[in-house]
Amino acid sequence: MTYLKLHFIELKYNIFLSIFSYFFLFFICSLYSDQIIFLFIKSLFKLTNLKYFIYTDITEFFFINFFLLIFFSFYILFPFIFIQFWYFFSKGFFKKENIKIIKNFIFILFFNLFLFYFIFIKIIPNIWIYFFNINFSNNYIFNFYLEPKLYNYFYFIFSSYIYIYIVFLYPIIIYYLINYKIININILIFFRKLFYFKFIFLIIILTTFEIYNQFLIFICFLIIFELFIYLNLYYKRYKI
Repeated sequence: MTYLKLHFIELKYNIFLSIFSYFFLFFICSLYSDQIIFLFIKSLFKLTNLKYFIYTDITEFFFINFFLLIFFSFYILFPFIFIQFWYFFSKGFFKKENIKIIKNFIFILFFNLFLFYFIFIKIIPNIWIYFFNINFSNNYIFNFYLEPKLYNYFYFIFSSYIYIYIVFLYPIIIYYLINYKIININILIFFRKLFYFKFIFLIIILTTFEIYNQFLIFICFLIIFELFIYLNLYYKRYKI
């Protein structure tokens, strides 16, 4: 039996093990589906006086559970799948390349855990509360009452999570593109004003604070951006 055939057999078993692990984890998560739902709405209940959600379709609760289990199972299992396949391909890399892969993996893992906590626990509930607290100005004419729907809430938090995640991922992608010399740092310098405009636009869209706080956030982004350019130029000049 050739080495190539042995590698394909090992790869087949790795894929089979990953699929089996995913379905097994999906089953385990299904036993705690109520707790998973509560995990996503707990922070909102703490910040508002909401005590319930409604659903208007008999299958709605089932599909919400189903898609949450898919997401949660993949989110938990993905690091283990990555390690499994990295171990399979690691013998084809140099030692320095393996060390670099592990360092990047650890950074991305903790970065994702931080974003998961920060977005779902801190940002999204506050955005929801901002819209929730907008009152109709003419209450003496008639009133509005919110009946929070479960499907709409989860659609809101996951769509918001994707948008905000892309915003946070954007500078990381730029860093790796520059670090691996796919793009040049001079591009950031040339399009500096365009990046400033992007910062302003994203802060206005994603934050619900007063103008003063938005200005402070913009200054922080500006300092980080300029510091990033300066450190890259310094590194490039002195080859640290």
